[in-house]
Amino acid sequence: MIFGWGKKQKSWKTPNGKCLVVTWNYLHIFWCPIAFKIKWYLIEDEKIDIHVIIEDCVISSEKIKEIFPELTPDLNIWERYGLIIIIIGIAIINIWL
Repeated sequence: MIFGWGKKQKSWKTPNGKCLVVTWNYLHIFWCPIAFKIKWYLIEDEKIDIHVIIEDCVISSEKIKEIFPELTPDLNIWERYGLIIIIIGIAIINIWL
């Protein structure tokens, strides 16, 4: 696929038995994604459907750092900024040539 969009999620178990879930919408062109509308949720059951997560469960990045003080979960650079990285790379190459 040359062009696409959708919604994805990742989850992590917290030390107290709850589940930390991140959801994001994405757009990709030539398999280079860019994430937007990133939201973090703290839920009781990891088997809950992504579409029925209620907005009351939304938590901030500060709260995530409290739950995971040493190794804070996050989206990787490519999932978050892949398309921008490619565009900047192409621009730099065009400037130098």
